[in-house]
Amino acid sequence: MSRIQEIQRSLEGLADSPQKVALIIELAEIYQNSEPAKALAQAEAAIELSQRLGYPQGLGQATRLAGAIHEQLSEYPQAISCGIKALSIYRELGDRREEARCLNNIGLAYVRMGALRVALDFFVQALGRLSAEDDTIRAYVVNNIGLTHISLDNHEKALEYFQQSLEVLERMGDVRNVARGLSNIGLCYRHMGKLDEALEVMKRSLAIRQSIGDRFSQAHNWINLSNIYRDRRDYEQSQQCLMRAMDLAVEGGHSLMEVYVMALMAKLKNVTGDLDSAREYIEQGLPLAEKIGDQAVLRNLYQEYADNLEARGEMEQSHRFRMQYFRSLMDLVRSNVAEAEKNRSALAVYVPQDIWERLFADQIEDLERKAQKLAQELQSYWSQTPEGRPAGDIFGPVDRDSGSEAEPRPTPQGLSAEWKQVKKEMEALLRGIQRLKG
Repeated sequence: MSRIQEIQRSLEGLADSPQKVALIIELAEIYQNSEPAKALAQAEAAIELSQRLGYPQGLGQATRLAGAIHEQLSEYPQAISCGIKALSIYRELGDRREEARCLNNIGLAYVRMGALRVALDFFVQALGRLSAEDDTIRAYVVNNIGLTHISLDNHEKALEYFQQSLEVLERMGDVRNVARGLSNIGLCYRHMGKLDEALEVMKRSLAIRQSIGDRFSQAHNWINLSNIYRDRRDYEQSQQCLMRAMDLAVEGGHSLMEVYVMALMAKLKNVTGDLDSAREYIEQGLPLAEKIGDQAVLRNLYQEYADNLEARGEMEQSHRFRMQYFRSLMDLVRSNVAEAEKNRSALAVYVPQDIWERLFADQIEDLERKAQKLAQELQSYWSQTPEGRPAGDIFGPVDRDSGSEAEPRPTPQGLSAEWKQVKKEMEALLRGIQRLKG
């Protein structure tokens, strides 16, 4: 008999009581990862029963769980609302540990919505509620702060928090998460240009994952090591690492990772001038990526194909894939804008006004940052064509790297007309974000 069946049998004829609440919550937790809709229904049943019983401990636990499930379902305003309600309950109970868990969960929902600075505030508040003995939650919250700083491109700050988290995890003997922490530290070092340090900690992470048999995570390590070796221009080692990652991806049946490795192999081959091999990987990966429907991998492949074709002098085809890359990025920002507009209405219903106004402002700031970065990429591409050079900036001031100018690209036939359309779409996107700010 499964645990679900045991709980269902125990609930039959059981009088309303804290014990019944606990069983319903346990049932919700079992369903949470496999059937979140069922889990949410059970959590709501536990909330309703706890309210009738006047049982605040059960009400707080069930409400916090409901918030976590809403977050899984991408229903972020509802997740925040549940988190705030649970936080209030635990404050009345004086349970600082559970307050910290609620604050952390609220922060995670803000991260998912792109309100990164607001999220940081909640993570820091969570740390302030924890005692010296709360190592498990502390390591988790500190790691979330590090991940949020990475999203804000604050790699030095992220490194500080990852190192703090690692100290706690090592003290606890949590080997699996020590490996993850070392990997995060390695990523920070790489972004900071400290490649020797990045290589050393990434190898330590890999060794731990090999010792515990975590083969899927090993593939991530091999990919990260490949990127570090490529940055060091040790292309042979970089390729060997990618081959190890590919073996693990194929062995585990991880199709998305397999295609991602193909895109990285194409990048490596483009960098080393092996254009034929790069093209083989791209043409093998594109149909698989399209079948899977992962836009991030598709963008990588579009970009590598454009670079590959440009190196061959096939400018018409290169331009076609470059535009697919840019249009895919524009679609991503558009979907983020649409999601922000949808969330604004929901936030006004579920979240106090002072909180949702600050959250929405932070979310829009993040969207504006992404859109401006994309506009700069578009500007850089256009400015390297003979037609684009005299026109100057098209989206306002754009920072450029100093140094010698790149050779102008030939202007493919029909580029001007298509460029005007892309420019028009980009300007409309920027105006839409400005309207949201207003």
